[in-house]
Amino acid sequence: MKARLIAALIACIAMPVSASGAAAQGAGTTSGPGGIKDTSPQQRPQDLSVMLHIPWWGGVGIGAMIRYEIPIVPDGFIPAINDQFSLEPSLGFGFLRSYGNHGPNHEYGKAFNISPALYGIWSFHITSKFRPYAALGLGYSIGIELDDVNWSPSYFYFDIAPGLFYKFSDSTAFRAEVGAQGPKVGLSFIF
Repeated sequence: MKARLIAALIACIAMPVSASGAAAQGAGTTSGPGGIKDTSPQQRPQDLSVMLHIPWWGGVGIGAMIRYEIPIVPDGFIPAINDQFSLEPSLGFGFLRSYGNHGPNHEYGKAFNISPALYGIWSFHITSKFRPYAALGLGYSIGIELDDVNWSPSYFYFDIAPGLFYKFSDSTAFRAEVGAQGPKVGLSFIF
């Protein structure tokens, strides 16, 4: 009886292990279609990302950002891996409060910012669902003062940001990044 129980237990453990070995060559893995080792020619979809943003450059606040990813080098720069390079026009909106004291009464300034930018993102398709990236953005923050503290909230900026996409359906992905302009999190709609 004890030997049968041990044999059944070993069979139950061995079955998923061998099945996962076979599945390791399929979709959703690093060696399957869409994985980092997939060097076949790729067609990359465009996507629209909508993210919440916590700006921390020039002040701290809350905002939203819209980005449109346009793949321009779909097979990337490194032939041995599954990478891509995209351009991403961006438009951000945010309310923020300045870091320092301004004005005669040492007040903190408040502003509404509109921030157009252009990002270049270099992505690495680790699996068909998971895609980390490095981004470099250049933009201009148009600051509209909401008080009379006179703290000049308009400025050119650059943003260096690592980030990731995690696709949870064919048309939607979770997206997050953190960089010089602050952390961002949201959804990406793929089409």
